[in-house]
Amino acid sequence: MATNIYDSVKQALQDIVAPELRTLQTEIKRLDEKIDNSHKTLEQKFDASYKTLEQKIDNSHKTLEQKIDGSHKTLEQKFDNSYKTLDQKFDNVDKRLDNYEKRFDDLKDDNRSLRDNTEKRFDELKDDIRSLREDFRLAIDIHERLAALETKVGI
Repeated sequence: MATNIYDSVKQALQDIVAPELRTLQTEIKRLDEKIDNSHKTLEQKFDASYKTLEQKIDNSHKTLEQKIDGSHKTLEQKFDNSYKTLDQKFDNVDKRLDNYEKRFDDLKDDNRSLRDNTEKRFDELKDDIRSLREDFRLAIDIHERLAALETKVGI
């Protein structure tokens, strides 16, 4: 009898619980497939979002690189223009300094020439004064002799 009860309980459990277990197993498989599909969908969405984000980052990086390159070129051109302008200004200053140096050298030469001419003229004047002094002494000597002759002659 105990085997009958055991068999009856066993049969009742198999009749009641087994179909429920099969239904639960089917439901679990369905949910598992649904989870797998949702996981795949999420993974695909994530991959697509990741690729989109990666493309946006790449595009932003390229745009930023282009802007930096453009700014670099602009700054380089401005620097080159400023350098050329500054170089031209230094060249102009050098030319002006060369002109001033030449003018100064010319003035030194003119001053030297003027000093030499003045010294020469002064020497000539000294010689002229000496000559005039001698001529004056000679004239006085002649005048005194004439006066002495006139006195002797009685004129």
